[in-house]
Amino acid sequence: MSTAPTVVVRKGGALSALVSGVFATLIVCIVCAAALGWYTLSVVDRKASEVLGVGQALFQSMPEWRDSLPPALADMLHDRRAPEYRAQLDASAEVVAGHGRHSSPRAIITVTNKGAATVTLLTARIVLADEAGHPQGERRIFIATPLTLDEDEWRGPLLPGTTRRFSRSLHGLESVAPAALEITDVRVWSPPAGGATPDAGLLDEAAP
Repeated sequence: MSTAPTVVVRKGGALSALVSGVFATLIVCIVCAAALGWYTLSVVDRKASEVLGVGQALFQSMPEWRDSLPPALADMLHDRRAPEYRAQLDASAEVVAGHGRHSSPRAIITVTNKGAATVTLLTARIVLADEAGHPQGERRIFIATPLTLDEDEWRGPLLPGTTRRFSRSLHGLESVAPAALEITDVRVWSPPAGGATPDAGLLDEAAP
């Protein structure tokens, strides 16, 4: 006598169907996220290689590109940071009272280039103090810039043996206060390879 197999049918309720649907959705999301991540990594890797190749080509073509520039612009690229050149600069700041329509106090900045190099960039901070000598404010200024433009901050390079003197309005300062000048960056003109200038020896000796 043969016995027929017993078939058990389990009927799930609404809760089990909901749980199954949630888990199925999570699995689909994980698979899609993994596929998207793999595709993104492949694209980034390919694009990074292309960008690197373009950067290398641009770097290799820099000498030709620089030589094709007008002399005034090409000279801007022949400079270097020279913090040791601060010893060749006499810099000071003094706050004076304003007059007439310039009622706010003004800072008088005086810088003398005692060295033999042309300063292409010179930036500084004017630190204002109270009566006790504690800092109460500051201003950031450009003393020398690679180009001379019709703007207050673009004063042009500072040539050897010259003194630059200018004023800066201190809006918001109610009275005259002591001031100190802190040089924050110095760049000097460096002749191109094979070039000869009077300050080349000084730059070579000052280079670390």
